[in-house]
Amino acid sequence: MRAALLYLLLLISWIALGAPAQADEGSIDARKVAVLPLVVEGSIDDDAKAGLMSGLRDGLERGEFTIAPQNEVDVLADSPCDRQACYGKLRSELGVSHLVRATVKIENRDYTMQVELIDAENGTVVASSDDRCDICGLEEVGEMLSSQGALLRAKIDAMGAGPAILVVDSKPSGATVMIDGEVVGTTPLERSVIAGEHVLRVTADGYVAEEREVTFVPGVSESISLELSRAAGSKKGRLFGALSLAGGVVALGGGGALLYLDDQFKCVDPTDVDAEGDCREYYNYSPGGGVLVAAGAALTTLGVVLLLRHRKPKSKASASAAITPTGIWLRGRF
Repeated sequence: MRAALLYLLLLISWIALGAPAQADEGSIDARKVAVLPLVVEGSIDDDAKAGLMSGLRDGLERGEFTIAPQNEVDVLADSPCDRQACYGKLRSELGVSHLVRATVKIENRDYTMQVELIDAENGTVVASSDDRCDICGLEEVGEMLSSQGALLRAKIDAMGAGPAILVVDSKPSGATVMIDGEVVGTTPLERSVIAGEHVLRVTADGYVAEEREVTFVPGVSESISLELSRAAGSKKGRLFGALSLAGGVVALGGGGALLYLDDQFKCVDPTDVDAEGDCREYYNYSPGGGVLVAAGAALTTLGVVLLLRHRKPKSKASASAAITPTGIWLRGRF
């Protein structure tokens, strides 16, 4: 009986003392990242591909997390590594918690880059950044990939350090902000949100609604600036506006012509005039001219208003930014 009790006490002591020695996988110190082989859509040689990969890894270094050796990742990762089976293999074999996947699309000398941070446990894209470089060299592309890696590094370091923060601004201001269909305020807006993927929608009367999926990371302030486009209006409205404007111009021209003609006719006999001083033998054009001018002005104004109200929207511009404990980054679309 005493031996069994002693064994039980030793077991409890081992659990109590041994558990803290293992690092919490969810803590920042326990995070380990694997950089997946670079995905290239286009023509590029192996040396150039290795240079781009090196730039990406340089941007990720100096973070408060471990980066798995690239040769070990290359051996285990499928080509391409885009399925949960591949993620799970890297997680179990290398003990990584997150994966970094970079895609480079090449068209002539134009490059489009996307870098994603993936949760190795469930395959969710935790954060991503996009960039583009037109008429660029490979050295410039490598530097941009390094910058994108640094952005992800800041997000990884910030994970778990406080709540996720959403900051939204818009033009015009006062737009309604909705998260997952729930109204949370009007722009400009700053508030904490639940970490994870959510649908952000910004609406304003007379403007096209903006909607996008945003992944919020604990400790990261996600700033989004939107320039809303005016609602396109109906084609019928634009047609009525054009017709009204054309009719107004014609009426103004006709009324002006009548008023001009009214002043051109002179009486042969200055005494043969009516009570208003107009010649009896000529038609009085001034009343008709005045009516046409007034109608033309009204139609022209109505046409301009309709065309402005139903004009086609301009191209949209937006920008986003994130503030982390290690820096600030910006991204825009114009």
